[in-house]
Order: sequence, then C-alpha cells, then structure tokens
Amino acid sequence: MKSKVLLHGMHRSPNFGDVLLTQILRDHLLKSCDDELLLLAPSEELVRELGLREAKFGDFLASDTLILGGGGFFQRVDGPLGSLKAVTKYALPLFLARILGKRTAIIGAGAAAMPRRWLDLVFKRMVKGCDIIAVRDQASFDYVCTLLGVAAEGKIHRVSDLAFSIDESWLGAVERAWASDVIRKLGTTRVLGVHLSEPPSSNPSYEAIAALLESHLALEPDTGVLLLEDHPFGPKQQAAAQAELQRRLPNSKVLIVPYPGVERLAALLASIDAVLTSKLHVALCAASMGTMPFAVAKHRKNLASFADIGIASNCCLLDEADSDQIAAIVSRFLRHEGSLAVDNDVRNRARKALVLASEITHASGDICTLDHSA
Repeated sequence: MKSKVLLHGMHRSPNFGDVLLTQILRDHLLKSCDDELLLLAPSEELVRELGLREAKFGDFLASDTLILGGGGFFQRVDGPLGSLKAVTKYALPLFLARILGKRTAIIGAGAAAMPRRWLDLVFKRMVKGCDIIAVRDQASFDYVCTLLGVAAEGKIHRVSDLAFSIDESWLGAVERAWASDVIRKLGTTRVLGVHLSEPPSSNPSYEAIAALLESHLALEPDTGVLLLEDHPFGPKQQAAAQAELQRRLPNSKVLIVPYPGVERLAALLASIDAVLTSKLHVALCAASMGTMPFAVAKHRKNLASFADIGIASNCCLLDEADSDQIAAIVSRFLRHEGSLAVDNDVRNRARKALVLASEITHASGDICTLDHSA
C-alpha cells in the first residue's frame, strides 16, 4: 500500500512563485518515490493545475509524512498579527502532525526573527520537533540555529531556494517556441522585462522607477520592453501597472504580457536580457535561467535571497531605498548585458533540499534525534 505524503504550503494562491516551488517539489517526489502525493488546503484551481488530490481530514490522519515546501512562510514579517497568522497557518499543521507521530519536514523555506519575542517562542515550539528543517538562505539558517540551539544540530540544513534546482533544460519546446514568438513581435535586438506589483501612481518609489524608464528608454529605440504579470487573477494592481507603464512609454516598443502560466513565464524570463521586478520568484526564476534580475522589493526576505547568489547590490527595499539607490539599480538594469551564471554551490544546495525531501518520504520510523518533548 502506498504511503501518503502531504505537501503543505501556499496552495490557495496561484501566484507564480508558489506554484513554481510546489511544481518543482511535486515533480521530484513523483520521480523519486512511489508515494501518493496530496495537497493540504489547496484551491480548486491548483488541484486541477498540479494534478494532485486535495487532502481530506481522513488523509491527514492516515498520512505518513507532512512536508512544508518552499516559500518565505516565516520570513515575511507583517507585524505581530501577521506573524501569528503565518505561524498558525504554516507551523501548526507540522506540530499536530508530530503529535500524531508523523514525519515532518520544512524544505527550502525562509525564516526570520519575529516582531515579538513570544512569537519566536511559539514558532520554536511548533517546529523544533521537525525531522528536517532545510532553510533557503544564510540569514534564515543563522536565525533557526540560534532559536533552536544545540538540540537541533544535524537536523537544520543550509540549502538554497528550490528555484535554483532548475535551469533552461526544465523548459519544454512548446514553451520555448511561445516565448520566441512573443519576443519576435517586439522586433528589437534587446528585450527587457519589467514587472511591478502596483502602478507608478500608487507609490513614490514606483513613480520614480517609471520616470527613469521613460527618460532612458526614449533614447533606446532598439530596446523592447515586456510588461509582465505573475498572478492570473485577484487584485488588479499588476494589470494597472502594465497599462500605466504602457502609457508612460509611448516612444518605446512595449508589449503587455498577461500572466501566461508557470512554464511560459519561466520561458520568457529565460529569453530576455534582464528583468526588473518587485516579486522574489520572478527574480529567482530568471536567475536560475541565466537572466540577470534586478529588484525593488517590498519585503526584506528578497535581500537574503539576492545575497545568497552574490548579487545583493541588485536589490533594494522600496520603503527604505532613497532616490539615488533606486536610480542606480534601474540604471544598471537598463545597461546590463550578458548572462548570469549561478554558482554551482547554490544549485547543489537547492538539489540537496530535494534530496532531503526524498529521504524523509523513504524513512522508516523516527529518523529524528531532536527532543520531541513539549
């Protein structure tokens, strides 16, 4: 009889990064083991898109393993209330699974100090019994090691984001051909991607970015711009950003690209010369495909991931950066030439995360030496 493995994470959102990470983990586990994979609390759309069944209450009770895969679940700190919600939503199922004697793992996730000490202690209680805690950047690793202490030695692993386990070979011929057709429509020798979460009129920093793009691209007639989305529906800020940027760049060759799905967006990111984005996994997927990313980020977790691949200077925080920092990043983005070679150590750490996921599904009994007591 097949064992049941539950994949836990951000399965209620069809956001590009969330689906990409789940897809990478799903594909690896389907190839490496014969277990039945189920999604914990997914949307109906993601059940269809990922081809996995939703786990019911009985499946949770009958499951052998629960894996929280990918994402900045404990790294995007939105004040005490937001942090408490994150810990409850993502760490509590791990805690309950351990009480029921199941194997549990955190694979490729991020973590950071909570805004209140008591939240750190709640988080510690929830995850200290996990069999494997594999976090995706150095900042997350240092925090978890400090939080859990010597009792967790050998169970905390420094890995990289799961996006770095793939490269251009992950793309199919159909997706490559589609991306080539999109770029061909621009008719330019150089193509840049721009992806902003909100329109320029909504934020002074976004307005500054739009003004810089407007002034520079007016002098670059052979540079085309793809205005990208990473979410198929919901709040329409990204679509509004695309429309506003298109109006702001009347003298440039600009093409709006509505969200085309995970593989097609990845193919586009592999085919352009550089991308400027406000979302983490648009940037990391581009990097994994050899395209240089530049980011004006809304969350500090982006800084840790950019530092992980040695391009920390390509990322700044929207709310903290001054006009000179934003101008410098946009200027480098507009002038950038050449591909990005992600270090093999980064890729090997991402592959190690997938191997750890396989190992916990194959383990028999309790593979953990952590103190599981309350």
